[in-house]
Amino acid sequence: MSDVSSLQVRITDWVYRQLCHCTTPIHPIIAPLIEAFVNSVILPASRSDCVNDPISEQELNAVFSDLRLPNEDENGFTTQLLLVYYVLLYEDTLLTNMSSIGKFVTLFFC
Repeated sequence: MSDVSSLQVRITDWVYRQLCHCTTPIHPIIAPLIEAFVNSVILPASRSDCVNDPISEQELNAVFSDLRLPNEDENGFTTQLLLVYYVLLYEDTLLTNMSSIGKFVTLFFC
């Protein structure tokens, strides 16, 4: 997973689609995937080659626009939990590294 940012490949759309299609039980690689993706957005391999954008607010809103009680047949609740983890990890990583980043990065919750 450490190669996500060093390969300079745009994976934002792919990661989002993977999270939207996750079901239970969640594969053990999903958490490290989210962590590597967040790091590739906030802490690129070098300051000039940031290739991944964060998951957009529109994409997050699309997932959370229909808040219902989870149904056994639906993967929406799993996706919502994974995206909550993504947003919390993104915010934590951003705030932890704010002084060393030296650039403007989107905060989801201000």
